[in-house]
Amino acid sequence: MGTTRWERLAALVVGVGLLVACASRRVAVSPVAVQVTIADAVFEARAREGLEPSTRILSEAHRVAPDDVEVRWRLVRSFIAEGLAAEDDRARLGSLASARLVAVECLDGRTSFATRLDRYGWVDALATVGPDQGPCVAWGALAWARWLVEMGGDAAAVDVPAVRALVERARAIGGADHSVVVDWAEGLLLGAGPPEINDGARAGALLDSVARALPSAAQPRVDLAVLVALPSGDDARVVGTRQALTLAPDPTPEGAEATRRFLALSP
Repeated sequence: MGTTRWERLAALVVGVGLLVACASRRVAVSPVAVQVTIADAVFEARAREGLEPSTRILSEAHRVAPDDVEVRWRLVRSFIAEGLAAEDDRARLGSLASARLVAVECLDGRTSFATRLDRYGWVDALATVGPDQGPCVAWGALAWARWLVEMGGDAAAVDVPAVRALVERARAIGGADHSVVVDWAEGLLLGAGPPEINDGARAGALLDSVARALPSAAQPRVDLAVLVALPSGDDARVVGTRQALTLAPDPTPEGAEATRRFLALSP
């Protein structure tokens, strides 16, 4: 008899918990750090277990430690993934809105970011954000960029200053761990932004680098095809993307939905 989803998930959580427990005998490990480790393992297993378990664990950790940067940026990542996995447009926007909200909380941290954002705008507010909040900046940029893509048209122009400022601050802070996320956000900005900033060549280069860095992920390839190849008439790229997604499908919830939408869109 096969194991159920929750039995597999329980086994995964127990296994990770035992590893963390062994490590904690040598080094002090906080309960929140344990939750983060388990959430990472569950997120990596989302192709089988879905996104809800990881988001639930992180939400509980966020309740216990609302100022923890490691929890917050992962929660932004989870909400972005949930948005991309949603078949319903309303649910899609709802999850992305949650990602943006948590990103602002993550950026606020110990600084006056939110207050300065209201008074002076993104560039001034982001000047208060230090390297320790770098993941918040990177994933915040992607959250806003994905929202920009979903809104499209004139509505997208409203979010251009936010995405641009977040990308620039993320690059100024540095940090190789999330550089692919920043490239992704900038590629979306230049590929989906209004005509005055649209740069298909630069967007194509950035999104292609992201697709190469994340070879098993469908969404970067779909972004490249939809935002760059289709508008420029690059039929070879569109056909190649269709074939790649069909022959080597991305089994994650967000990857499966990206593939479904693209195959329904392209002839």
